[in-house]
Amino acid sequence: MPLPKPTSLANRFHALQLDDTDETQPSPAVDIHIDLQLPETKRTRTVQRHLSQENLARLPEVVSLQEAFNASAVKVSPASSANSETQVHVNASYHEIVTSIRTDLMDEIDRKIEERVSRRLKASMELQQKVTALIAMRNVQDLVIQKMCSDLGSSFEEFNSFADVVEEWSRVVGGGALTQDELTAIKETTSRRLANDYAHYQNLPAGEIDAMVEIMYIYLEENEGTQAARRYRRLFEWARLSG
Repeated sequence: MPLPKPTSLANRFHALQLDDTDETQPSPAVDIHIDLQLPETKRTRTVQRHLSQENLARLPEVVSLQEAFNASAVKVSPASSANSETQVHVNASYHEIVTSIRTDLMDEIDRKIEERVSRRLKASMELQQKVTALIAMRNVQDLVIQKMCSDLGSSFEEFNSFADVVEEWSRVVGGGALTQDELTAIKETTSRRLANDYAHYQNLPAGEIDAMVEIMYIYLEENEGTQAARRYRRLFEWARLSG
C-alpha cells in the first residue's frame, strides 16, 4: 500500500486559518449607554477609608439629594466599603423627579398667593381702620359740640362753625374741664372733612374707593347673599359710568 504524501508545512496550518465570520473579530456595531445627568448634583466628599455602604448611604449630601428629588434608592458602586473608586448614586425615577418639582412649584405658588393675600388683607384692614377712626372722630366731635351747645342753652344753628361754639363755650362755661389742646382738636376741621370725604366718596383716590366698595361686596355676599352683592355692584358701576 502506498504511503500518503506528506503534507506541506503551509497546508498543515491552512486548516487553522480563521474565516471572515469568526466572532472574535470586532463588530461594526456597538452598544452605547445613554442617561440623563444633572451636573449640578455631582459632589465630592472626603470620608474615612473603608466606611461602610450603609454609612455612605446616610451621608448628609446623599440624604439631601434624596429629599430634593424624592429619590427612593441609593446605590454604592462598586459595592464595597469606601475607597478611591467609590461612587454613590442617588437613583430617582422620572416620576419621582416630576413629583418633587411639582411639589416645590406648588409650594412656591402657595407662598406667593399667601403673600399677595396677606398684602391685600393688610391694606384692606388699614383702610377700614382709617375710615372707622375718621368717622368715629367726627362723631366724637359732634357729641362734644352738642354738649357745649346744651351747656350754653343754644342750638348749633345759632353758630357759624365748630370754632365759634368752642370759643363761646370757653368764654361762658370754661372751668378747665377741657384742656386747650382738646379744645383745639374740636375746633380744627381737617379730620371732619376727611371723614366726610370717606363717607361720601369725595376727593378720594380711585383705588381707595374701589377697595371700600369691594369690602361692601364681601359683606353683602356673606350676610345678605350673592344677589344683593351683584345688585350693588351693578348700581356702583352704573353710577360711575354715568358720572
